[in-house]
Amino acid sequence: MAPINVTGNWGTLVVDAKTGVVVTDDSAAAYMHIMKFDLAEYAKAYGKPAAGDIDILDLGYWDNNDLYIKADDYHREMMGVGWGSIIANQAVGKVLTQ
Repeated sequence: MAPINVTGNWGTLVVDAKTGVVVTDDSAAAYMHIMKFDLAEYAKAYGKPAAGDIDILDLGYWDNNDLYIKADDYHREMMGVGWGSIIANQAVGKVLTQ
């Protein structure tokens, strides 16, 4: 299984696709606190396993103190993942636009 490239503003982390463990980190000190990514949560949220290049905001992770940091909700909202529409039907939509 090919490794996953997790990219952010400060670099890329190469991650083991089975375990989520960070294999290499080219970000200097920016991401050195990240030990493991939550690939199971990603698969649940997106309905597919993590593969290829992934934005760092799409993944929750455990840091070097074993603290869990969840995936960024705002990023997922902007990407349309795991969020439902506020307008339940056409009638409510009409009321809101009048």
